[in-house]
Amino acid sequence: MLKNGWRKEIRRRKKQFNFLRFSYFLKFLLLAFLFCSYEVEVKEVVDGDTFITYSGERVRLIGIDTPEEGRFYYNDSKNALKDLILGKKVRLEFDIVKKDVYDRILAYVFYDTLFVNDYMLKNGYSYIYTFPPNLKYFSKFKKSLDLAIKNKRGMWKNFYEEKEIFIGDPEKMEFHSKDCKEVYKIGDFNRIIFKSSKEALLEGFHPHKSCNPVKFFE
Repeated sequence: MLKNGWRKEIRRRKKQFNFLRFSYFLKFLLLAFLFCSYEVEVKEVVDGDTFITYSGERVRLIGIDTPEEGRFYYNDSKNALKDLILGKKVRLEFDIVKKDVYDRILAYVFYDTLFVNDYMLKNGYSYIYTFPPNLKYFSKFKKSLDLAIKNKRGMWKNFYEEKEIFIGDPEKMEFHSKDCKEVYKIGDFNRIIFKSSKEALLEGFHPHKSCNPVKFFE
């Protein structure tokens, strides 16, 4: 009888221990979620990949880069982001590095169930602009860009694919035209050779802003 009572007590304590362990696990998940994401309200859209919240935070969408002011499709990209999120509450999700050198918050942005960063890529408003260690959605972004280019969405309707040599810098994940003055800064053994601008884009490299190796019919 004593043995049976002791066995019952051991089983009871095991159940209690497992319940406590599960409770702590749930608390950990909740804290991780709260730490890794939160909601903000969008006050102003700066351009196609940056906005300002009502609390004054400047947020930069991770993993994408839209055309600069004065470049082809700048206004279209900015207006697309405005239509999606201006005046609305959005959820920010973070990766490893949470701020850039300009003190902007780096975030994956969600409006309801819509993944805004991915939407901008999939619909032809942006390039991939990903740097380690913020690579959470890198594979997804490459598939979305491939889909946008294949289906000639957004700016890719006017894309002119140049089939010549382009030089990639794997440390910065950017590529240059072969005559770009910045190419000499890339070590000979660190260069990646692409045979077209499209090949470089689909490998997740973004065009260097100075030499602007991606061409469009305007």
